[in-house]
Amino acid sequence: MAIACVYCGGAHASPGEVRACWERTESGAELSTTAIPAPDDAASVIASGAGERRRQTTTGRHAWIRPGPDALARGVVILVGANVPTPWRDGARVIIDESVIADPEPTVDALIAHAEARRRVVVELAVPFYDPPRSTESAAPYSLGARFWFPLDVLHHLVWSNAVDATGAEPYWSLLDRAIELGLTPIDDPGDDEPGVRAGDVRLANGQQLWLDGGPIRRLGPIEGVAVLHAVAIEHGSVVAPIDGGSTADLADDQRAAVDHSGATARIIAPAGSGKTRVLTERARHLLNGWRIPPTAVSLVAFNKRAQEEMQARTPDLRGLRVRTLNAIALAIVNGSAPFMHQPRTLRTIDEIEVRRVIGRLVQFPRKRNTDPVAAWMEALGVIRLGL
Repeated sequence: MAIACVYCGGAHASPGEVRACWERTESGAELSTTAIPAPDDAASVIASGAGERRRQTTTGRHAWIRPGPDALARGVVILVGANVPTPWRDGARVIIDESVIADPEPTVDALIAHAEARRRVVVELAVPFYDPPRSTESAAPYSLGARFWFPLDVLHHLVWSNAVDATGAEPYWSLLDRAIELGLTPIDDPGDDEPGVRAGDVRLANGQQLWLDGGPIRRLGPIEGVAVLHAVAIEHGSVVAPIDGGSTADLADDQRAAVDHSGATARIIAPAGSGKTRVLTERARHLLNGWRIPPTAVSLVAFNKRAQEEMQARTPDLRGLRVRTLNAIALAIVNGSAPFMHQPRTLRTIDEIEVRRVIGRLVQFPRKRNTDPVAAWMEALGVIRLGL
């Protein structure tokens, strides 16, 4: 969605382009692509923590410099050399410069460690790093290996997903702006409300107050009596407060530990007959009904069609939950089916008739009555596919 720009009178595709337009307007020059100069006095005053009361910015955003509770580990992004806002004075410092852009992996590792330890981070930008890199790779996927990744894109996510942007004339938090777009009301800074009712970042239409969490996907209980709404819910258009407590299903102790664990990822090693399918479906039920994660953000993956149908039979109450086979999720990725990124073309799987036609074009068979020479080739292809 285009963002109206009050500086040039036009519209821009991203917040970074609006910011660049503002800087060109203020300085009369193009934004440098290699370095960001130290901020002027006005930006320093804002970054130092002065004037921290919420207000509407000239770009339609809400000025926001509140750090939130320590458990949320909310960070801040400033220009290199700027004053650090008071709540972040003791935060870990990370500088993003040309050397980091060229070799981002050590900084990615450091930011992941800070996030897992729930430490506040102060990120200093020495180069422009506002828009997602959207890295690409031209090599064939099978030649890259299972551990291939795009570290620069991961770095961008870690820098911005849970941090207030204090690099411009007005500090703001993109997650808060997305929440406001969904109809939530930002809670005024201390001093605007009566004592005892100020906790939280936003307020639902029914008056319930919520903290916003842009950190690692995790289950956090209420903080200061206020529930925590994760960014995943906001990204999928859901503003329903999570419910405190674990699964109510009848589970063994080890099964319950797997279903109720508070992190987003876990590796569960279990033998045949131990209830893996039950744990997986109850985990999905707990995420949707307890964490209140939208069904569009959850997908169950089955090894084959039979397992997929069994999972679907166990989750008829979870409307909208996707259950895909390994083959189906691979096809969804290459075709850009939701929630994966849209692709310019759509591929389809071929049926048996088409398989026979393709093999017939490639292989010459002796014609023999009451025989099916193609069957052996199809069986061999099936063995190879299962082996892959």
